[in-house]
Amino acid sequence: MTKSEKKAVLSRITASSDMQDAAEAGILIVAVPEDIALKKEAFKRLNQIAPADAIFIATAATLSINELSAISGRPDRFIGMIFINPVPQIPVVEIVRANETSDATYNRACEFAEILGKTTISSKEQPGHITVRLIVPLLNEAMNVLLEGVASVEDIDKVMKLGYGFNIGPLALADRIGLDLVLCWMENLASARDYKCNACSLLRELVKSGQLGVKTGIGFYKYDKEGNRQINEKLAGFPKGMVK
Repeated sequence: MTKSEKKAVLSRITASSDMQDAAEAGILIVAVPEDIALKKEAFKRLNQIAPADAIFIATAATLSINELSAISGRPDRFIGMIFINPVPQIPVVEIVRANETSDATYNRACEFAEILGKTTISSKEQPGHITVRLIVPLLNEAMNVLLEGVASVEDIDKVMKLGYGFNIGPLALADRIGLDLVLCWMENLASARDYKCNACSLLRELVKSGQLGVKTGIGFYKYDKEGNRQINEKLAGFPKGMVK
């Protein structure tokens, strides 16, 4: 993107900390952290503010779309859209209908996704849906392979890229998503009735120490100000080396 293109895009975006500014919005996406109570509160407040014909979109990757829909005040105009980070670069989005989502709302969400340049995939309402449910076990097992000293961070990522055609390795991907969010996904899925995914202790240690990946400049890799990936020396000899 050129500087002029960036300027043009930013000129169409208005930031605000006042929820009342949602009073004229036709589509509202709630992308607060993956916490059911926080999302419920946001939708309850927005229902009092947003136009009657506005639709609500939840980005709840591991939470129940039906549960959020039920408290939204407009279950027929409620739907889930599961984006993948980095959102501008990933050309797919999952569309998740709640029990009472109308056909008109579904069609409108699909049209919105098309405007964003996304291919839509319909997913049944289940914890993790498609993308998160499939990627979480892979990320967790890659971390366990590192924890057990089977291979280095770099070699774990390299073998998945060269051996299975991944464009990014699982540990670099976890860094890009955000290790705190990955841990949140794992914990939410682990609490689901029929799904078990016990988070790797190394992941918990990194999150506890504030090493969350790209957004903090260090995770399984280190990152410079431009986001370029470098070796994290603290994990180079893992498990002999310790996370500090």
